[in-house]
Amino acid sequence: MSAKWSRNRPSKHPVRSSRWGAITLRPRILLLALGLAVSAGPTASSPVFAAELLFSATLVNGVYGGGAVINTFPPFHGGSPGVPGVSTGPSGTTFLSTEVGGGSNALINWVDAFDNCPFTPNPDQLDLDGDGVGDACDPDVDGDGVDNALDNCSGVPNVTQADLDGDGIGDVCDSDVDGDGVDNAVDNCPAVANPGQDDTDGDGLGDACDPDADGDTVLNAVDNCPLVANAGQADTDGDGVGDACDADDDGDGVADAVDNCPVVANSAQNDFDGDGQGDACDSDVDGDGVANAADVCAFTPGGAVVDPNSGCSIAQLAPCTGPPGSTQPWKNHGQYVSRVAKTAESFIALGLITEAEKDAIVSAAAQSTCGQKP
Repeated sequence: MSAKWSRNRPSKHPVRSSRWGAITLRPRILLLALGLAVSAGPTASSPVFAAELLFSATLVNGVYGGGAVINTFPPFHGGSPGVPGVSTGPSGTTFLSTEVGGGSNALINWVDAFDNCPFTPNPDQLDLDGDGVGDACDPDVDGDGVDNALDNCSGVPNVTQADLDGDGIGDVCDSDVDGDGVDNAVDNCPAVANPGQDDTDGDGLGDACDPDADGDTVLNAVDNCPLVANAGQADTDGDGVGDACDADDDGDGVADAVDNCPVVANSAQNDFDGDGQGDACDSDVDGDGVANAADVCAFTPGGAVVDPNSGCSIAQLAPCTGPPGSTQPWKNHGQYVSRVAKTAESFIALGLITEAEKDAIVSAAAQSTCGQKP
């Protein structure tokens, strides 16, 4: 039967020590913490913040005696029918209990003033978000407004539920945020997937997230060689790719690796003296030892003896076609031979040829047809 709240009534049964064998509970919860009124009946004098539970309890192996309280569930100390007493539960928590009624059916007012999960066992009383509701029964353990069942980090507040790698584990509790197989603690780009962990400039920041990957003080966004240090940003062919990382610096269609003038456009790859350096960038095109800037005869055939002051050979200073710098032919054969002989003498004076070599040169000129009339 259901008992009502009552004043202290005479007991019909003597007090006998016994234990609870089974209890049938039909709870009704009144949340005092929310300021709701407590139903009629005795109230505790101390603050109550959890809930007041009204149970209809049926004694099976015990008899509820008048004027006293059975002390086995939980052990009850003090109080009398209708008067609050103090009880200690199995977990060591303290309850305020009031005995009301009598006989084998009694209505007990059981107020749990300390348990943050009255209906869920949680002896540790953990409450991560400090909201007064224990983790064991809190639908939002971390208090971020997202229910545990939907929260991708149910133990760490993360209102936005950000999940960079889409693995179902929120970034704030994911040991590998970018999902590249490298734990955040050792990942040189924790929020950018980079399994290779490349770090060109060795600054501890991976290339994938380093704003200046090559460490040349030029930011990647404007660096014409983002992965090759080139503070000067030289770009010979103006193609937007710096020379330091351009496979064809001069843009002549010949790769730098085989280009005989890598930074001077020379698609023909001409190399007059065959020294491996293209004419377009060779400071001594004919290889006669006289720099182009001072060489009057820039393309002297290889092996010819030249005047170190002009870079010209005897044949170039006394050409068969006519006097140097003139479009007119020699007046006669004798004029030509004379010019050859004088030039050869100057070469002897410079120590460039021997007397015998001079004689051979003059003899060859005399036997030629240069300067002869047709």
